[in-house]
Amino acid sequence: MRFNRSFLAMVFLLGFSGLANSLFASEPTGLSVSVSISPAHSRPEDCLCKAEITDLADGRLIAAPNLILKKGEPGKVTIGDHDANYSLVFEFSTDKSGSSATYSVTYIKNGKMVSVQKGAISIR
Repeated sequence: MRFNRSFLAMVFLLGFSGLANSLFASEPTGLSVSVSISPAHSRPEDCLCKAEITDLADGRLIAAPNLILKKGEPGKVTIGDHDANYSLVFEFSTDKSGSSATYSVTYIKNGKMVSVQKGAISIR
């Protein structure tokens, strides 16, 4: 009888430890980032930078910032949710001619950087 109790306790603990690991594991980011940069139509010295961030788990749009930048100058937008304790930092810059741009999107959760996506785009 003692063996059965010990065996059942061990099975319970081993089974629970697997569940506990999944409960306390860090949350995967699962974000999709889409960025487009184009000349601003009514302002020839500026570029329009657009980004869309979606949650891959449910397809929900998290953020869609638009930013107008002067060619050759950097820009930055920070969006966050205090209840969910996260923020997204978008940084864009173009060269002086407006023919190429770079961007980065940083995801911060609970004060810690979770992921960064960087890219370069050629502008037509």
